[in-house]
Amino acid sequence: MEANYLQTPGVALRNWRFNVVEMPGRITSGSSSAAIEALGGLESISKTFSQDLVPLELKLRPNDPFAHPVIGEVVDTANLLMRVTRKQRKHGSGPNGEHLECDYKLDSEIIGIITKTGRFR
Repeated sequence: MEANYLQTPGVALRNWRFNVVEMPGRITSGSSSAAIEALGGLESISKTFSQDLVPLELKLRPNDPFAHPVIGEVVDTANLLMRVTRKQRKHGSGPNGEHLECDYKLDSEIIGIITKTGRFR
């Protein structure tokens, strides 16, 4: 008895490589520069990802000279970075302004491959 398997559709991946830092906190759109400075700046981050033995340091209180940084490690990973967008289409509105019906459309796209991840555990 022969099994009939269906072939899944293939997706061509871009050859874009990314490094990711998993931050132990909430980062809003306006605080991304503060998060980069808490990691020591872009030069320190790039040095950590390019050299294997340099630890990733996160300073939660950068102005306090007595505060110790949180030490993280950089590990090799093979994850995919995806962009997921949700588009909402509204159909009509009620007498009090409430929406009667909404349709959602989800779009996903694979952006690239995550080769290294900085983790604070």
